[in-house]
Amino acid sequence: MASRRDITIRRRKPAGRKTDNTENGADLSVVSGRRKRPRSLLRVLFRFVVVIVLIIGVVYTWQNWDVIAPEGVIYWVNDKLAGGQSGDGFPVEITGSSVINMTNTKDGLVLLTDTSVAVLNSKGGEIIRRQHGFSKPIMRTNDKWILVADTGGTRIRIETRGATKVEMKLNNRIISAAMGNNGGFAAATDSSKGYTSEVVAYNRQQEKIYHWYSTELTVLDVALSPNGKSMAVVGVMAEGGAMKCSLLFFNFDKEGPIAEYHSTDLMLFCVRYFPGGTVAAVGDRGLWVFNESGTIQQKHSFDDFQLAGYTVGDRSVAVALRNFGNTDGGTVLTVNSTGDKAYSVPYNGVFRSIAPYKTGIILLTSEELYRTDAAGVVYKENAIRDGRMVCSLENKMIVLGLTALNEIETKHT
Repeated sequence: MASRRDITIRRRKPAGRKTDNTENGADLSVVSGRRKRPRSLLRVLFRFVVVIVLIIGVVYTWQNWDVIAPEGVIYWVNDKLAGGQSGDGFPVEITGSSVINMTNTKDGLVLLTDTSVAVLNSKGGEIIRRQHGFSKPIMRTNDKWILVADTGGTRIRIETRGATKVEMKLNNRIISAAMGNNGGFAAATDSSKGYTSEVVAYNRQQEKIYHWYSTELTVLDVALSPNGKSMAVVGVMAEGGAMKCSLLFFNFDKEGPIAEYHSTDLMLFCVRYFPGGTVAAVGDRGLWVFNESGTIQQKHSFDDFQLAGYTVGDRSVAVALRNFGNTDGGTVLTVNSTGDKAYSVPYNGVFRSIAPYKTGIILLTSEELYRTDAAGVVYKENAIRDGRMVCSLENKMIVLGLTALNEIETKHT
């Protein structure tokens, strides 16, 4: 066994420390640490700018969320998480007598009833239903936007699948309204300031961007251009004991009409824009296809017939005509967006409804359901005897009967 004196302990020098042994002992030295450099002014300024940019971005996103939000993606994800679009398919039971109008939008089939506005998906499932409380409602749609106005009243609502975007009350009674594809809208009203009519255009934030008064013209309809920077108006006035109709074009950067077109013994009561910027105006004795520059000025008269119904699609405008004093049978006149006559085809039975369908139209009568293509080729589909209205939904044809919405399968491709 080792004794105590056999054990020796050697101390190691700490690593990295320099020692200096002298005969008089170890000298102590002081090592000074690095001084922290003060933050440069440029770095502080950069961080300040970043914070300001983030704040501005958050505020802008919050104020414009309904425009920049990828709602379609959100809805698609919600539908996928729920196992796809819900619905049991068509027919869908509904009280047909309460439906005032129906059309299709980006989100589905829109039904305007005397008490509410509802949207159905392609499987017949109800996506939304909101009460409006209007006594004489009209509906205008564009992309995802649904405008409901109380004609003869003063209230307007704008709906999307996500929420009610606009609820406002105007100062004058509403005659007509228009919905833009960017969330802007317009209203034609009467006037309490000694004028005959007023037309006001609003942006998505409900701010006035244009206001026009007329002392002579009674405005009957208004439409907003696809780019949201101009509008068209139709109306009538008295001149020399006769009725004079007018089609007016406006640019929001200029005061007053930039183009005017007039005619006598005709009442233009509907105006719509085609996607290319050309305008279709429908009247009781004829239809016009014009543009504001005047390079397109096409007039199609139907003095010998009575107007039964009309529809304006992306590529054409069509009017259903019948002989005076006879409700059975008639003719459909279709004019394309350049103003040229596309085709004219006959139909049998009492006219019920007409709507755009793909490149052509669908026409519902008491006897048949007609479908045409862009060349005017006619296909007859299975008819529903109690059908009241017809509309397209994606590639489907939907007919509203007295008690249900029915999907009509095409017999011809």
